[in-house]
Amino acid sequence: MKFQIHVLPFALFFHLIINPVTFYAMAALVALIIGFSKGGLGGTLGALATPLMALVMPADQVIGLILPVLMVYEAKNWHGVFAGTVAGFSSALAHTGGPPISIYLLMRRVPTHIFNATSALFFAILNWVKVPYYVYAQLFDLQQMRSLIWLLPLLPLGVWGGKWAADKISQEVFEQVIVALLAMTALLLIFS
Repeated sequence: MKFQIHVLPFALFFHLIINPVTFYAMAALVALIIGFSKGGLGGTLGALATPLMALVMPADQVIGLILPVLMVYEAKNWHGVFAGTVAGFSSALAHTGGPPISIYLLMRRVPTHIFNATSALFFAILNWVKVPYYVYAQLFDLQQMRSLIWLLPLLPLGVWGGKWAADKISQEVFEQVIVALLAMTALLLIFS
């Protein structure tokens, strides 16, 4: 890694002390600032990250370095990151990403409508992300898709039925149903 700076008039004195220790000290300070920002002091504090790192490395390298840090710290906790990673991986392999997300949301004890909305949004995004890779791997069979097009009207009917059922049962029963479905899924995955 090159340790250079863009010499700005107000930062000229930093040029004399740039070394690995200064670089890593600034990186540690920036990581703490990002953490404080995400933890409750607002995005304004986090806006200091890029200019501070630009004091010890080129700005074009800073933006590439800071983005992954910002993305990782967008997660409220590591359980969610883990569940999302496992769900994404298993969904890409066999469309079995539901269990990790369901377990995570059950552990968070989110209300039924938030559980359903979060799951729907997560998998809508994930499924669209998979499309280019599926096209590249030639996993789509257009003739087979055409033969199953008659199934499309059943999807909104299923959505309506699921929403109706979720609205009629208590949170406790909803969670029991999800656990039962998780157990059934596990058994099917193990024995099929």
